[in-house]
Amino acid sequence: LAQIDRVAIADERDPDSAGWALARRHGVTSAPFFVVFEGGAERVYTGYFQFAREVLQRQVRERDELAELLERNPELDFI
Repeated sequence: LAQIDRVAIADERDPDSAGWALARRHGVTSAPFFVVFEGGAERVYTGYFQFAREVLQRQVRERDELAELLERNPELDFI
């Protein structure tokens, strides 16, 4: 949740709502979908499981690798 900047709702009563505008911009026709900005690139995931596998699990692995590195090297500090 700390990585989520914004949640956009597609209000069925308002075709100009933020969620609908985002869906039109990315050519998405179903919900939920996820827009990920990383390293200057933007990627749209239309399936939760693909998003979870490719983005969330990678972030967990990176965090675990960092924790392990700090554990093995107590002279290092995390900023």
